[in-house]
Amino acid sequence: MESDQQIWYGTNTMIFLRRRSIIILVLIYLFSNCTTSSCINGCDLALASFFIWPESNLPLINQLFDNISYSDILDWNTQITSTFILTESRVNVPFRCDCLDNGEFLGHVFRYNVSANDTYDLIARRRYSSLTNKELLMRDNSYPDNNIPDHVTLNVTVNCSCGNKDVSKDYGLFITYPMKPGENLSYIALVTNTSSKLIEMYNPMVNFSAGSGLLYIPGRGEFKLKKRRRVKFRQA
Repeated sequence: MESDQQIWYGTNTMIFLRRRSIIILVLIYLFSNCTTSSCINGCDLALASFFIWPESNLPLINQLFDNISYSDILDWNTQITSTFILTESRVNVPFRCDCLDNGEFLGHVFRYNVSANDTYDLIARRRYSSLTNKELLMRDNSYPDNNIPDHVTLNVTVNCSCGNKDVSKDYGLFITYPMKPGENLSYIALVTNTSSKLIEMYNPMVNFSAGSGLLYIPGRGEFKLKKRRRVKFRQA
């Protein structure tokens, strides 16, 4: 029989090798994405972590995200129904992650119909729950911030990330996650069912207590997340 020391040694060796392999995969991923600012292809699926304000509901999310179907939203969120979404919770919204601006970066451009008294800051922080920001809206639209005409259509760019299948098929899906005040790394890891170390490795040099900014949270493939049923994302 193996001694306790041999069992301890074997177990810890396996843990060490597993952690090392994850670190190597992440470093390769980061190197391949940081050595160039360009992209060649997007991916069919990314998720946006949308914070639910009191006025938020499925019809509103449908409008904000280019008439995405209710069923596509429900497929990715077991905690909601077609008539109930808990205020101050988050909903994962599926969307296509495109290679934009002639290969400069990954993102998707949604269309937003302006309402009375809208400003770029209000649209970014409230309407889109900080998935975009004022600077991006001003860059992508020609209207002055203090005089956006009612009922015009704005371009709203949401950044995203695609998994690198050449690096690892385990982490092939990413959530664009806007941090909010009061959140920290431990909390974000808990609510996204992801390890703190993995989030840190995919988001280097990020202040996780800043209460603002975007994170890219890796998921273990398309079906690892809490998906109601195994269906392929349907584009609107």
